[in-house]
Amino acid sequence: MSVPPAFPPPSVPVPVSVGPAGWYADPWFAGGVRWWDGGAWTHHTAPLSAVTAVKAAPATLPLGAAVAAVALTIASLLGARIVLDALGDLRLPIIA
Repeated sequence: MSVPPAFPPPSVPVPVSVGPAGWYADPWFAGGVRWWDGGAWTHHTAPLSAVTAVKAAPATLPLGAAVAAVALTIASLLGARIVLDALGDLRLPIIA
């Protein structure tokens, strides 16, 4: 990340309100991005490729893990049903 000495006039018009905090096209230096903190541009910059690589890999649950979670849930429910049925067949006295 580089820190320019000062903000020169931007090479493209800077909108009054960019949006929520995040990385946006750098209005001062082409080919890079600059962090918008939600109210003003900061000195934090990065090459466009670095931010694109981060956005290309969203955090998602792998399919195998999702299938395993569903299978484990079903097995747990079936196991609980079997145990409850077995306990019901024992005819244990209820103590009041």
